[in-house]
Amino acid sequence: ALTLCESPYNICRKDYNMDKMSNDIFSNLYNHFILRDLFAKITPGFILLFSFYCSISKYITNNVFTDITLFKAIIILALSWIIGISLQSFGEFTTIITINHYIAKIDNKEKRIKNIDNWISLKNHFLNNASAEKIKFVERMTLIKEASGIFAISLFVSSSLIIASYYNVIFCIDCITKVLIFIITIIIIISLLRMNYVVWKYEIKYMIKFSNYPLC
Repeated sequence: ALTLCESPYNICRKDYNMDKMSNDIFSNLYNHFILRDLFAKITPGFILLFSFYCSISKYITNNVFTDITLFKAIIILALSWIIGISLQSFGEFTTIITINHYIAKIDNKEKRIKNIDNWISLKNHFLNNASAEKIKFVERMTLIKEASGIFAISLFVSSSLIIASYYNVIFCIDCITKVLIFIITIIIIISLLRMNYVVWKYEIKYMIKFSNYPLC
């Protein structure tokens, strides 16, 4: 028998809340963690890892990337993620890329500054005041911002490794092809760095605008 507190309506509402909570957890893991780490950390990290492996492959007798087991796959994914995080840290430290920087008015000009406290404060203020739709839009911008910046560094380092390891083969290619490859690579890297900066600036202004956060 059902008690007064356990009416069919309450039971259905509890089931609905549990389902909603499960869906929210799955959505957050998929959209905020898996996608961001896959595209912004693991993929550029794997590109650099594979380029490094190719550069030293002539000194290795066994091919690591053949007969991939579950254990090997986990190790490769973990190393790729660590390399991606390291590239982001290096890029932020050297200000090559912009991830968690803040914007401030200095001499009546908007400038990028390293202030993680203000960045965290702005992010928390936005998450507490913005709608779910706007938060999802910012998460998408964050993914693009991180992926473009980390990919730019990964592509530059990977290209340098390949050129240094296979310069004899590369120099055998005709001059026009070499110039085209070089120009296309540079254009891609510059475009990714520009995308990183532009999206960061738009993202932070978007959060300030839709959370009424005071710009220092």
